[in-house]
Amino acid sequence: MVCEHKSYGEIVWLPFQYNGLDKGLKAHPCCSKCGLVKNVSSDRPKPIGHYLNILGSLAKAHSISNVQIRLIARDLNCLEDPYGFDRHQQNEIFKETILKFTKISEKIIENTLSASY
Repeated sequence: MVCEHKSYGEIVWLPFQYNGLDKGLKAHPCCSKCGLVKNVSSDRPKPIGHYLNILGSLAKAHSISNVQIRLIARDLNCLEDPYGFDRHQQNEIFKETILKFTKISEKIIENTLSASY
């Protein structure tokens, strides 16, 4: 069963860096149910809608069928967890999922992702 991540004021103090330099400790909320720490870095995860919009533009440009779109969207549901991923991890999962269901080159996917920021 998937945790619905609730943070009720529980804070974990963890080290953080800024521009590659250690800057001490910073408060990070954590899930009171499973204990997973929320990402509070500048590399915050994007909402799933961001990736579905990119999927839509790829579908128009590269003739992805409706069935492929549904399968990809189903697999991308895991990206909705702001506690479990950072943006880089989301991009990697998105790229792997597109490659799993289509024959679009990895370079095209990376270019589309980088153009979306």
